[in-house]
Amino acid sequence: MHLVNTRALRVALASVLLAAGLGVVAASPAHASDDCIGSSSPHANGDGSGIVLAGNWHLKKAPYSTCDNTGVVLHGGEIIWWQCQRYNIYGHLWFYVRVGGTNNKGWISTDNFVAQDLWDDNGNGVIDVARC
Repeated sequence: MHLVNTRALRVALASVLLAAGLGVVAASPAHASDDCIGSSSPHANGDGSGIVLAGNWHLKKAPYSTCDNTGVVLHGGEIIWWQCQRYNIYGHLWFYVRVGGTNNKGWISTDNFVAQDLWDDNGNGVIDVARC
């Protein structure tokens, strides 16, 4: 996949337009809250689990700290089962998880838990940390 530096592209485009005598209107950058609209509930079921670190951690409706909480608060020590993982636009890794012994699901940052174990949860012979 070819990644384009959008900032450099915008600067180059603005320079060309200004040189041509055309006005430029800068668009406001996207905000993380734009990615919080609605809930993001993936259906993937990857392999692996983690243990939540001590503290009070809210499961989120999408993979950003600014998104709404799901209403589930973790206090540390809970087992979380990984459904899938995703990097947000800031490059932070988040996991969509199910809290062990419950049907509570939501997004949690990798800053708030430690990996417990990777194993073949579904018995298909492959350890798969699924992407959302």
